[in-house]
Amino acid sequence: YLGETRFHDPNGDGYFWKKVTVYPVSGGVKFYPFSSVKNYRWQPYAHAGFAFITGVEEIRLGEYFGSSVLVQEGTNTYTTLGWQAGLGMDVVLSRFWVIDADFKYRGVKFNDEVGGLKNFNGPQVTLGVSYIVKGI
Repeated sequence: YLGETRFHDPNGDGYFWKKVTVYPVSGGVKFYPFSSVKNYRWQPYAHAGFAFITGVEEIRLGEYFGSSVLVQEGTNTYTTLGWQAGLGMDVVLSRFWVIDADFKYRGVKFNDEVGGLKNFNGPQVTLGVSYIVKGI
């Protein structure tokens, strides 16, 4: 997740930028109900897991003094635990190539506001291509 916003200071001639980046590091389990059918090219799956999440908030302040600008910068870091659950489909193209489509819902809530928000819950859709390396 990444976002950046510019705000004007309502009490003066300054402004500030807030850039927010949320890094989920997650792990979980996948269940393939048709994995015993080896020649089945369409392999649906369900998955669930937990995540350690870091939210980084970079703040850049600017104040106008005549023709010059004073800039100050700061970084705040927040951490929390989250979860994810979803469904997906692997499409086996050949012995080495697989296409993956995945939908998951992430539950992410911080104790403090990160970029003005505490709740980062929401859906995520990913598409991918995998190359399978054998014999390593």
